Amino acid sequence: MVPLIWLNGSFWLSADRRGMKPPEEPRPGKVERPPKLSRSEDARRIIQEYIDNLREIIKKLRRRLN
Repeated sequence: MVPLIWLNGSFWLSADRRGMKPPEEPRPGKVERPPKLSRSEDARRIIQEYIDNLREIIKKLRRRLN
């Protein structure tokens, strides 16, 4: 039995592929995703958007009161 190795989203037969490197380029049809932000960076971005929205609401309310 030939062991299988999981590389880049596909199985490679280790006995048949010895010495061969997996392809460096992404396969056609496979879309490469941008790197995800860490959870803390994503949370900071969301909080900053919320703060900006609140500031805009406060400005509009002040205009109406004056």
